[in-house]
Amino acid sequence: MFDGMGSPDSWRIRDDSVHLRSPWLARALQLWQERRDGDRLPARADFAAEDLMRLGGRVALVEVVDGPPRRYRLRLVGSSITRNAHRDATGRWLDEIYRPDRYPLAISGYESCIAERGPAGARGRLVHVEREFVPFVALDLPLASDGRRIDMILKCVDFV
Repeated sequence: MFDGMGSPDSWRIRDDSVHLRSPWLARALQLWQERRDGDRLPARADFAAEDLMRLGGRVALVEVVDGPPRRYRLRLVGSSITRNAHRDATGRWLDEIYRPDRYPLAISGYESCIAERGPAGARGRLVHVEREFVPFVALDLPLASDGRRIDMILKCVDFV
């Protein structure tokens, strides 16, 4: 059922080439790169609402709240993500949404994004919302209001 994805516990696999498989992810990466200035990361304010709308409801904005522990809150969840996940988690904390055994894998892309200060791609299936038959590719892009401290992640998800 998981098409080589392994067990349901491995529902998300790191894959930094996912933007090559999806024009939506490629566009999100291009927008992010255009707004990056050397070592300074782009901020949420660098993206007009129209930029995000052109990604067809495939974006989420994830607030990063320093801890300890570090927490993540979904500030915006696009219509395509909501439709495919069969839920709208806008405004919710990820540690309150995900089961404790799935939470570390759910945030692993965000953690990589922060540690590497760059994009983190993944592919998998929506096992975490009991929709394991829905495959996805995703790209997490770090944002920083001051250009340095990552305080938000722009996520783009395509369902293939």
